[in-house]
This record gives sequence, structure tokens and C-alpha cells, in this order.
Amino acid sequence: MSITSGWDTVARYLWRMPSSVLADAAAVGRFPNTLQALARGYRAAESIRSLTGNSDPWVIAALLGVPVEHHEQPPVAELTPGVRSEYECEGRRVLIYTQPLARLAAVMRRQAPRLRYLDLGGLHLAHELYHYLEHCRPDLAAAPDQDSPRLSELAAHAFTQALLDLDFFPAELDSLAGA
Repeated sequence: MSITSGWDTVARYLWRMPSSVLADAAAVGRFPNTLQALARGYRAAESIRSLTGNSDPWVIAALLGVPVEHHEQPPVAELTPGVRSEYECEGRRVLIYTQPLARLAAVMRRQAPRLRYLDLGGLHLAHELYHYLEHCRPDLAAAPDQDSPRLSELAAHAFTQALLDLDFFPAELDSLAGA
């Protein structure tokens, strides 16, 4: 894929991107890779919306047959303090952790009140659906970048932003959560 491939899609969301994401990418010489990861996420959101006729991650998960399970905490919560959800490849399922999401919601009420009505479960499900797509549906999302899990995460954030039409980049929630 060329650097400019999907640029029109990236440009549509770039203005919502925190400058730190792009500045960090430029500083380490990964700007082209970062743009490609963002484009992959944005294009996958357009593809899944076109395929399902929907942008609701709960509906999309049901249509794709992706099981979603809610658990209070990650299995080893003290070793994974920033984990609020995950895609489990072996079980092909999404796990959403309610206690970390509740903690994030409490922080958001205090520090980002404009986001207090955000469906955090749905937002995290959308993020994990991208990981499902990259592992199980290469027709809808490129395979994960084995050399850089960071780029896969950027693509998942871009997918979430585009699918839910968010006016912020979802990685910003990590800094709110203290992850």
C-alpha cells in the first residue's frame, strides 16, 4: 500500500486526531506507517458499515456471530491494570471488563463531562471488533502488523473513531484512565 492510499479517508478524520499521535510518529520516523495504520482502520469501518448496514457495535457483533462476554476484572488484574477489554483469538470472543470501565466512567464524569454519556462498553466493543476483523476477516481488515502491535492498536482506534463517528481519538481515554 502506498503512503497516499486511503488518504481521503484519513483526511476526513485527521483534524480530530490529537497532535501528539502524529508528532510521536514523525519523531520516530514512522509517519508513513502511522498513516497506513489509520487508513486501515478507517477503511475497515467503512467496509463493515457497508456490509452490515449498521454502525452499532453490539448489532455488528451479533451479525458477525462474535460472542461478547462481560467479566468484572481481567484474569490477572494486578498485572494488566490498563486492560478494559480484549479480543481473545482462541475463543474468537470479546471480553469486556466492567470494573475498569466503571472506574473510567467515574474519571470521565469528573475530568471529561462532555463524554459522560458515551457508551463505554460499545466503544470498547468496537475497538475489539477491529481486532476480530484483522484476525478472522482479512477481506474486511488487513492482517495485524506482527512487527508493531502499536500500529494495530492505532488502526483499532481509527476504526472505532470512524465507526462511532467520534469527535475525539479513542486513545485519549487511555490517558484519562491513567493507563
